[in-house]
Amino acid sequence: MTALKAAKEAKRQSSDFAIYPVKGSTKVYKGGLVVSKDDGYAYPGVDGSGYEFLGVAAENGDNSGSAIDGAVEVRLYKTGIFQFTKASATQGDVGELAYILDDQTVSLTSSNSIACGYITAIVDSSTVKVRIDASVK
Repeated sequence: MTALKAAKEAKRQSSDFAIYPVKGSTKVYKGGLVVSKDDGYAYPGVDGSGYEFLGVAAENGDNSGSAIDGAVEVRLYKTGIFQFTKASATQGDVGELAYILDDQTVSLTSSNSIACGYITAIVDSSTVKVRIDASVK
């Protein structure tokens, strides 16, 4: 390739969203934490070995009726602050790194340490707000 010799319009995609194929026989729910293994497919959030955090589902991605990987795609938020369930949430949790337990639950600790962002606010004793920007892959 050669360097530019004139201005051009660069193709740009907003980094607020990304689209991922959903694993076969899997359903990702709108508003849920979404992870992937090294296969590149979207799965509902889970505290499992080998998973990485991808984002928060902006829509349902229902591939449960198909065994074909990627037959359905799901759009994910890659930035923002979202509310999730957390047991025994206290003001002292603000600023702490949150880890995925399942597709709607976070904790300050987990078996596999899949980070999903930093807690920014406490809504009530079982709900926190998490900023995901620094933790998505």
